[in-house]
Amino acid sequence: MIFVAAVVDCILNKKVLIKENACALIAAAALALVILPSMLTDRMDISNELFVYIYSVFRHPHHLVPTSWGSSAIVKSGWINIFMFLLSLEVFIVLKKKEVKRYALEALLFEACWAAVLAGTYIFTERIPLAFVSTMFLPKFFKYVVGISLIMFLRAFFETRDEKLYFSGYLMLLFAFASSSLSIMQLIVLFAVTAFAMAAEQNRDTKKIFVNEWVTFLVDVVFFAILMTLELVSVKNGKVLMKAFMVFFTIAFLYCVGLKAKKAAGRLSIAACICLAAASLYGKVFFVENGSLEFISGDKALISAMGDDAYALALEFREHTGADDEFISDPDAAVSAGWVQVVSQRNCYVVKKVIPSSKYTIGDWYERYMQTAGILDRELSDIEQVMEASGIEYLLVDAAHYGKFDAASEFSVFTTAAGDSVRIYRLRLGE
Repeated sequence: MIFVAAVVDCILNKKVLIKENACALIAAAALALVILPSMLTDRMDISNELFVYIYSVFRHPHHLVPTSWGSSAIVKSGWINIFMFLLSLEVFIVLKKKEVKRYALEALLFEACWAAVLAGTYIFTERIPLAFVSTMFLPKFFKYVVGISLIMFLRAFFETRDEKLYFSGYLMLLFAFASSSLSIMQLIVLFAVTAFAMAAEQNRDTKKIFVNEWVTFLVDVVFFAILMTLELVSVKNGKVLMKAFMVFFTIAFLYCVGLKAKKAAGRLSIAACICLAAASLYGKVFFVENGSLEFISGDKALISAMGDDAYALALEFREHTGADDEFISDPDAAVSAGWVQVVSQRNCYVVKKVIPSSKYTIGDWYERYMQTAGILDRELSDIEQVMEASGIEYLLVDAAHYGKFDAASEFSVFTTAAGDSVRIYRLRLGE
């Protein structure tokens, strides 16, 4: 990001700005001093091909393997960024802002970097595997481009408010909220409508601003209704999109009415707007329990994520074991094993979602995973062999497998929770 901004500065000034970018150069050098030593000394005992398979293809395909994302998702993501940049630029052009050239260059360079990162990730993950490239997690750059496009987009939106281009502003927000749920063809239609409206609205009579606000809501509602009627949005996404659409425009509507109305009516409208906004946060920021209003604490959020039983089991396990004790679980059971590991403060032998960052240890992690994958469905003798070889006597078991371990004399229930949806069994090692 800093590099792109520095390049734009150099292009606009038609010279290399070394002194002006001294701080950025020093920061880059400091980062290199921190990162390069670990990259050069972090050796691995496996090939690049195997490392990339484990780290990227096996563990992070949704992040690091472009072909697993689907071509339609990639194309759609690219077009969303392009359209958001173009709408922002149109605002600056229509309003004759001096920064148009800068924004155009930045948008062009960011899109070029986006394409380069996509190509590099594909080549060095799926064609010429390189461990160095995989550990860089290059696709993270995509969200930075989205972040920059959103920042530019929001600035352009606020510019439309300052210039009283309400219709265009609302259509821009509709594009931002709805883009991820629309097809590419819908994106093109909505982009064209917004771009045309922006150009047309700049020539309208400013005395009709209040009328245009009402027209904005009517046009947006009709436009969205047409999309829904033609079933261009899937049923699942349509419901989510409709809720977001209704909440946003209800808040915006009440707020606008509150600003225009006087005294009691205005105050009531703004109060209703605030209440609606607060209600949308219920269950995410606060909740009501036993007749009192409480904010969601870290513990409450954790219990909500892992469940009451698993949370109670983890606390019980921590209380009755030593700090060096470990347990084994199915490594794919991330919700139970991962959270129990966190709350109990006891190490789980291997969890698929918890992959080491060191190249040297990733081979051992993969070997552990293969040893325990689907362990609860294996024969008891196989399970005992794995536990004895690792020297671990505790096993996390879900309710579907209780019968097998209850019938085995080698295992006994070590701890359970009130709901009995998950247990920890103990193997009698050496007996």
